[in-house]
Amino acid sequence: MTCRLCDGNCVDGRLATFLTEDLAWLWAQLADAADRRGDPRLITGKVSVTPPHSARERAAATGLLGRRHIPAGRVTRVDLAKLASALAPLTPGAVAAHSTGRRLALRAINRARRTATEDDLRCQLDALLPGAAADDVWAVLRRAKWVHRLVDADDGAFLVATAADVISRLPAPGDPPLDRRLLARAATGDPHALDSGRPLAGITLALLAALGRAPASGPPRERWAAVGVASDDITGGLTVVGITPVGWAVPPGAPVTLPPRVLATCIWPSGDGAVVFVTENPSVLGAAADIPGARIICTSGTPSRIEVDALARLARQGWRLRVRADFDDAGLNHVIAVLAAAPGAEPWRMNAADYLYGLDDTDAVALRVDRLGHTPWDPDLAAAMGAHGIAVYEETYLDHLAADVAASVH
Repeated sequence: MTCRLCDGNCVDGRLATFLTEDLAWLWAQLADAADRRGDPRLITGKVSVTPPHSARERAAATGLLGRRHIPAGRVTRVDLAKLASALAPLTPGAVAAHSTGRRLALRAINRARRTATEDDLRCQLDALLPGAAADDVWAVLRRAKWVHRLVDADDGAFLVATAADVISRLPAPGDPPLDRRLLARAATGDPHALDSGRPLAGITLALLAALGRAPASGPPRERWAAVGVASDDITGGLTVVGITPVGWAVPPGAPVTLPPRVLATCIWPSGDGAVVFVTENPSVLGAAADIPGARIICTSGTPSRIEVDALARLARQGWRLRVRADFDDAGLNHVIAVLAAAPGAEPWRMNAADYLYGLDDTDAVALRVDRLGHTPWDPDLAAAMGAHGIAVYEETYLDHLAADVAASVH
């Protein structure tokens, strides 16, 4: 039967002979040496121990260590091969493990196991993705923390193999888009296996980004679309108050969500220069929704390409968009995308002075400074965010934002 503490040599009946109180000092120090060396058996080489001041405890070890006298407090070298011979068929590591009540060298064993698992996954990936630049792909996965996650996962090899299978089933350029749920069912039998948040979806998108076939960040819908995979066009979209497509009738002040299917083709009414505010946070929408005549749109995070296109068409219909988001890397890129697509769109309280004002009333949440985009409408903004390295969220400005919306309708 396998022992939970050692290599199994403890079945010898002599084990109890060595598990005495007087020898505990020796086994404790040998256990520490095993951890340092990454060697759970301790049968070769030499290690240093420091004998205790107790004469009785030192005397108990003289026979095992082959010495007549062991001086107190003086570093003593232990020949592990000779000690193993004296303990045979036990090993010094086995006795030390039972004396301390724990397996030895676990950290080194686990490190070796992780290294072996990583090597296996790397070889598997090389075989599954022939022609890919394996070193570059693996480096990208490591930076994205996916190597660590795969090594830790019980089914890491299965995830890699299945992700490669999913990639092999992607439509060729120019072919019609493939429904994501149908793709998932074909590859795994589970139509939800590629839903957002599922491990297979994550590693597949990470691999596609590493291969240069899909963006490394952004809404999953957009990342799948880059490789010809269509997500549903029913969920998600823009939540609006006070502005709806032509032909829609909604009670004043009532929020309504326009799904991607609607946004893709909807026609907006003419704006004649009137202001529509655009935010990424539902809390801002909620704060402004009760203001009579308010016109505000919420993206609920980073907008998809369909949502950005819909906002651009709104601007082309004569509406003046004022756009804002959180002061973080995702928020900046969100605003940059909308400003670039929508003619005449303006930042809404998104300059350096606004950011610095919000720093006095925010928790210290670190920014991913290396991902900050340029802010051509105010170059000092990106510089200030990079210098302070702290995110500031829209909720910090709720009173000011609601006041802006109210002022626009009076």
